[in-house]
Amino acid sequence: MVFMTSNEKKIKWLGIHDHANYAAKWLDQETPYSWLRVFEKADCIERHAFLREGNLSHKMSGPIRGVNYRFFKEGFESWVEEIEKLSPDVILYNLCWYSDAIKPLVRLKASLPNSIHIIRVHHDVSYLSMQRGFKETVLECDVAIVPTENQAEELRNIGFSGDTHVLPFGINQNEFNIYKKEFKERRIDIISATNTHPARNLPLLNKVYEKLTAKGINVKNVVGLPRTELSELLGDSKIFLLTSMTEASGSRIMLEAIAAGCYPIAFAECRTAKEVLDSHGFGTVINTEIKLKMPQKKVKVPFFAASNISNRIHTMLNELKGFDGSQIRLSDDYFYDNEIEKLLNILRRYG
Repeated sequence: MVFMTSNEKKIKWLGIHDHANYAAKWLDQETPYSWLRVFEKADCIERHAFLREGNLSHKMSGPIRGVNYRFFKEGFESWVEEIEKLSPDVILYNLCWYSDAIKPLVRLKASLPNSIHIIRVHHDVSYLSMQRGFKETVLECDVAIVPTENQAEELRNIGFSGDTHVLPFGINQNEFNIYKKEFKERRIDIISATNTHPARNLPLLNKVYEKLTAKGINVKNVVGLPRTELSELLGDSKIFLLTSMTEASGSRIMLEAIAAGCYPIAFAECRTAKEVLDSHGFGTVINTEIKLKMPQKKVKVPFFAASNISNRIHTMLNELKGFDGSQIRLSDDYFYDNEIEKLLNILRRYG
């Protein structure tokens, strides 16, 4: 599906993101919102960004790096009239709150029938499909962008018949390879970045780390660190352990760990992470038999999981004693610059 316009009409893009962040973060070029970086590069196109801001509603007096920013304190549903007035040719939806998004999206699809409605799926489709409003929202859109081939198949399985593009999320590999130490010289045996979200399995990680520490293994969990400090720690770590049950494109932090030269380990239940490791041809996947119950977001962990995981990691460390880390290299498909260029080309197809 390609949307054509008159040569006399300037094409107009609108991108929306419905999760809240501070205006300063949205405007910061170093913040990895790749679609905003794409909008900044799209010369000869009128570009608008409607964004959620937790504290204020504000319209900038003029464009910043070519993008007309508009911040809204209230949710997506309150933006609809302003979007209708703008009448964009292309709308790129970056959504988190699908149950709130379905009603305004249905209205926009009806009131702007000549617009192309594109959704970028930021998470595992099977996980999102258990959330209220996701399926209905996606099926309203004309085009979908997903992070992996399996996610594209999942979309087709729920009935999506529009154009589908596969585009992994990327990272700035240079930011995470400047502090890399020789693999044998790294002081931290296992590092993770597990927060308190139920699907991240922090209680399980604590049990695993307790067992590994008792064996004299140096472990560390990091959350919310400045980028430079995170890069330094990853570059001083041998193994990165991803404990999530679900991630977008396998998790940016795992990609950053690979760029820093860490050997990656993920749970088989995190299907996008397994896809990323399969595409790289290295890393270890552990079948934990953990169950994630949705929409309650409750995790059921077998009593033997902590012992099994810690034993597998201990064995892996022993196997890596002669490892020099030379095969650990981030695939070009996951470079941030490549993501931006590919997303730009996708959007240009539609207007």
